[in-house]
Amino acid sequence: MAYNDYGAFVWRNGERMEAHEDAVLERLDGGSGGQAIYDHLAQGSSGDLYHAVLGDGEWRLGVYKTTFPYLWHYEGGRWRMADLLSCATEKPRFACEDERYERMTGDKVTRPVDLFDWVRGLPDGGLECVVPSGPTVIIGRGRHHARWHGPTIHVSMTEADGTRWDAEAGDRYGAGFEDEAERRGREVRAIVGYLGEVAPMGWRRVARCPRCGAKPAVGRPWTDLFGRRSIAIRCPKCGLRLGLRLLEKVDYTTDHLANPKDTAWAAANLGKVAVVTWNRQANDAKDMRAILSGRERSFWLTLDGRSVGEMEWRA
Repeated sequence: MAYNDYGAFVWRNGERMEAHEDAVLERLDGGSGGQAIYDHLAQGSSGDLYHAVLGDGEWRLGVYKTTFPYLWHYEGGRWRMADLLSCATEKPRFACEDERYERMTGDKVTRPVDLFDWVRGLPDGGLECVVPSGPTVIIGRGRHHARWHGPTIHVSMTEADGTRWDAEAGDRYGAGFEDEAERRGREVRAIVGYLGEVAPMGWRRVARCPRCGAKPAVGRPWTDLFGRRSIAIRCPKCGLRLGLRLLEKVDYTTDHLANPKDTAWAAANLGKVAVVTWNRQANDAKDMRAILSGRERSFWLTLDGRSVGEMEWRA
């Protein structure tokens, strides 16, 4: 089970540890992640809830979303947060701070300032942290990153007795999202298929604005805050606008699609599908009457009955 938009998988020596997925770090009693969530949220159970918990002894590593992991040590009758980043074998390439976490926990620890983009500053082989009298932790970019879901991170923790824990955590990934990758893969293939159909249509010019007759301007594609690839065509005279938004957070250059040439074309030609869409509807009098009668109208771009994107006209 996953809560909010994130999840994780956890393994101990290669064996899946479901009780450590979406779990309360302070009480790993063999209960399922779902039960931990219920106890924590519905019954007000104390303790921090993580998407992944590595370890079941006095050292435990909590992974929340794709933020920097939290290393805890049980000593003096309570759990104390260890300063994991200070144990790094090389200096990280991101800005750090410790004041905020010291106020929150009473323990002085160093954390990245940017809770999510810090991953960009990781070394290629991952950031190794050797904790005195404790475990060795390696934090790296996710192994399954961009496999039809959002970004992931991979964390390993090797205890003194040689026990190795691994976790992969990320956006719409992990326990509770097992079907997400397959579904998004189908959607991406549908988008690429649609764009492949558009390619030979031969429309090289944008039709005149159906409202005022001016020549529209095709904007440059951009990626919004949610990772969605978008493009817009707008009439500079009357403001009639068509926006086209495709699937979120898709890397068309990955090798998970059958034909890399088609995917490369799709990445470079989002403008063409927007022009085709504009021309189709601009030349359809019935459609345009409906569009121009209102201030805003949205359409779903579908292929074989599946929604693969959204078009929005603003009149």
